[in-house]
Amino acid sequence: MIRVLLADDQMLVRAGLRAILDGPDIEVVAEAGTGDEAVSLTAGLLLWWIGPLFPLTLFALGAGLIRSRQLPVVVGLLMCAGAILFPASRIPRIEWIAHIVDLLLLVPFAIAALHRRPASTV
Repeated sequence: MIRVLLADDQMLVRAGLRAILDGPDIEVVAEAGTGDEAVSLTAGLLLWWIGPLFPLTLFALGAGLIRSRQLPVVVGLLMCAGAILFPASRIPRIEWIAHIVDLLLLVPFAIAALHRRPASTV
């Protein structure tokens, strides 16, 4: 069982990630809405990833969604595109470009939050 802590200031992003990740092999154990909250929740963890790994993790999540077909393929493609554009949008430090990429990233998470998998019956 993989235990995950979700940390993002956008509740919609956290809800989308929770909808995607929660399952038999992955357990979302906590959510944090601020950096301080995330740090306090991760104090007892052995390993946690932040910052520079975000685009790589986002790309892997998008590719996994495309492969598993749990959500429409366009959701995975948007996540992969956002993973590529996210670091590129921060390099020129032009605020409006960064905001456009942030909005691009919100779309697949919003779709994932609204798209519910049917509950499996055992």
